Amino acid sequence: MEVGQHASYSRLFILCSRAFHCDDIRKHLEELRPQDIPPFVTHLLSHCHVEAFVHGNITSAVAVQLAEAVVSALGPGCKMDSEERQRDQCVVVPGAAAAAATAAAGMATAEATEATEATEAVALDVGTVVPLLAKNPKEENAALEVYYQLAPATDPRDRAALDLIDQILYEPCYDTLRTKQQLGYSVYSGTRLTGGVSGFCVQVVSARHPPEHLDACVESFLAAMCSRIRAMSAEELSTHVGALVASKMQRDRNLVDEAGRLWGHISSQRYDFFSRELEVAALEGVTIDDVYDMFVRYLLPPSAGISARSSCSGDGSSGRRKLSVHVRPHGPLAAAESDKAAEDSSGAAAGQMNSAGIVAAAALRPMSEPGDLVSVRSQWPLHALHLGQPPAPIL
Repeated sequence: MEVGQHASYSRLFILCSRAFHCDDIRKHLEELRPQDIPPFVTHLLSHCHVEAFVHGNITSAVAVQLAEAVVSALGPGCKMDSEERQRDQCVVVPGAAAAAATAAAGMATAEATEATEATEAVALDVGTVVPLLAKNPKEENAALEVYYQLAPATDPRDRAALDLIDQILYEPCYDTLRTKQQLGYSVYSGTRLTGGVSGFCVQVVSARHPPEHLDACVESFLAAMCSRIRAMSAEELSTHVGALVASKMQRDRNLVDEAGRLWGHISSQRYDFFSRELEVAALEGVTIDDVYDMFVRYLLPPSAGISARSSCSGDGSSGRRKLSVHVRPHGPLAAAESDKAAEDSSGAAAGQMNSAGIVAAAALRPMSEPGDLVSVRSQWPLHALHLGQPPAPIL
């Protein structure tokens, strides 16, 4: 598994409360015998749920016939009541203060460090760090995936505002981290919807820098973007809104793309088939203050946010919930992992301060998979399920 995939997979595994880890699945697959399969299939089909999606040039009567044929083939056990169905839920990532307290308790230091307002602020920037070793012993790259969790994606206006933040950050993120700082060959950012909960991700894969330095550079980038968003003119915002609307309303290229888009609403059990139209309508009312407030509340590093939060139109409190997955190679990286190299690459004082705090978190031993990851997520509460209203059953 490539390190970028490893980071993404581990982040998603931690967030999804009922997910099975691929290492466990592989282990049990190796233990399976042919005679184990028939009784399991019988048990599975005796108590299950089926949803059929028929799409394209077909009448409703024929669609019903196809669904009836599936149900007949599977047997009477495929009509499980809604209350009995097991659904995955997204965990609640700890807030900045809770994550800092957990990290401090888990770190054994040789000397007591004097707690100052600055060091406490830096500690809040770190969030929850999950250190891992690459799957491949010969891997030469490191990877960082940092995830900022927002809230359940129930409001089209909030979803539209987050997508607008993504639209604003996407090009500067690549230009800063990839082109100017040359941190690694792969840099991307984007929104995430996990178990109905909104989030924002940045991933960097590097052959030169350790993940804790990449993490610090992402924090420095977000801190620098705060003033840029605050100073954005109405014309600039309108340009970003127009580009986002065009992207959302782009026509499906073919029937397969359209079916995949619609099936996503079914498989997630949200059944929100007109979500993009609702988000486009909501974008008309999203202001730069809305974008700035959301950015400051959920993405801005706490150490950089004191003055920024005072200018928010909301209550100004930080709701940042950060999860960082650090994947390191087994051997040294190609470039020296010195403090000077980190400083030369990051540049900004905020980045240097963040680096000091996040490097301290890197002292944690690599976690074992999947046991330690399960332990992490099992300590966190779950977001409530926000399911849509499915169409009335026709069988």
